Amino acid sequence: MANPRLPQPTEKLAGCVWLPRFIAKVRLHEAGMLDGDYQLAFCHSRGVDGRFLEHFNLDKDDAIRAILGSASDAECEQWFTSLPEVTSEHIDAWNEFAPLIGRPGHPGERELAFMLRRTYRGEPPPVELNSSFEAILWDERE
Repeated sequence: MANPRLPQPTEKLAGCVWLPRFIAKVRLHEAGMLDGDYQLAFCHSRGVDGRFLEHFNLDKDDAIRAILGSASDAECEQWFTSLPEVTSEHIDAWNEFAPLIGRPGHPGERELAFMLRRTYRGEPPPVELNSSFEAILWDERE
């Protein structure tokens, strides 16, 4: 079963990249519709989800409950912006950091290499992919 289209990693909610994608992944996970590598990486501490949770000092189970208890993205945004760790400065820091995840010399470098080997069965990807965001955008292009 193919995943419904996820928001791009660069899409923003509350001015925060990854948040719309994380919300969508939580909902798909709960519905049993998050498959393959998406499920493998879901909330993994060394993946983008885990780094997002860590950056904003979010407990995974609390975040999932809050998202599933929200009727809309607007309610999720309200929940997110009410958190003590969510300030404009902290969001800006995340927005700078997140696109670097997986780049050489940055957190997630090994994890991205693992996922690329898994995805491309040990062959190099058809284009140079230097970050998790680049890999996601390439793999999910239309």
